[in-house]
Amino acid sequence: MTTALQMENEATDRAAVGSPVDRGVMPRRARRCLDLFCGAGGAGMGLHRAGFEVVGVDINPQPYYPFTFRQGDALDADLEGFDLVWASPPCQAYTEMQRMHKNSAAHKDLVAPMRAKLQAWGGLWIMENVAGSPLRESLLLCGSMFGLRIAKHRFFEANFELPLLMPPCDHRDLYDPWHGKGRTADKMRAAQGTPWMPSSGGASRKRGETGDTNNAIPPAYSEFLGLHALAVIAGPNAKAEPAPTARKKDDGQ
Repeated sequence: MTTALQMENEATDRAAVGSPVDRGVMPRRARRCLDLFCGAGGAGMGLHRAGFEVVGVDINPQPYYPFTFRQGDALDADLEGFDLVWASPPCQAYTEMQRMHKNSAAHKDLVAPMRAKLQAWGGLWIMENVAGSPLRESLLLCGSMFGLRIAKHRFFEANFELPLLMPPCDHRDLYDPWHGKGRTADKMRAAQGTPWMPSSGGASRKRGETGDTNNAIPPAYSEFLGLHALAVIAGPNAKAEPAPTARKKDDGQ
C-alpha cells in the first residue's frame, strides 16, 4: 500500500526531472494554422516548415495543395481551434495590371471583410497581398531578402508586431517571370521555391484554377513570419527568427 509520504516523494521526484514534454519524451501539441485563400500552398508550405500543422481553405478545388484541404468560402471558415490564421485574399482588385485595363471594379475587395472577420475572432493573424492593396501598417518582403532569384514583392499586415529591420532589396541577377525571352514554368518554380506547383495560363484561371505559381508566394516568406508567430505564441522570452541578411555585392558591382 502506498503511503502519503511515498506519494509526496514521488511527486517531488517528478518535479525534479520535469514533465514528459519538457524532457522530450512526449511531443508538444502541434500549433495549428488555418491557411485561407490557400491556392496551391505557397504560404502553407512555409508555415509547415516553420512548425505548424496546416489546414488550407479555398473556394476552388486545389488538387496540388500539399496539406489538409477544405473547399469552401474563406469568409465563412470556422477559425476556432487554430493558433494562427494566415489569409491571402485575391489580389486582382489591387494590381497595376487590372488598373491599366480599367478592370479593378470587376474584382471584389476582400481585404476589408477578411480583416473584420479576423478581428472579431481575436486570435493571431497575418494577411498578405500586393502593392496597392489596402493593408495597414504593412511589411514588405522581397525574394532577394531570402537569397531567391525572384523579386515578387508582397506586403503583410498582422495583429502582432512584425520585424521592422529587414535588408534592402537587391534586384541584380534575378529571374523575371513576366518579361523577356527564355521564361519557363520550371524556372519560375525554381526561382520561388515551389517545385510541386503547376503553372496555369489565363484560360486556366478563367476556369477557376487559381492554385499556380503566378498566384503563390515563395514559402520563404511565410516560414519567416510563421517563426515569428510561434515566438509570440511561446511567450515574451522566446527568441524570434532573425531577419535574413543582405546579399553581398560582387566585386566590381
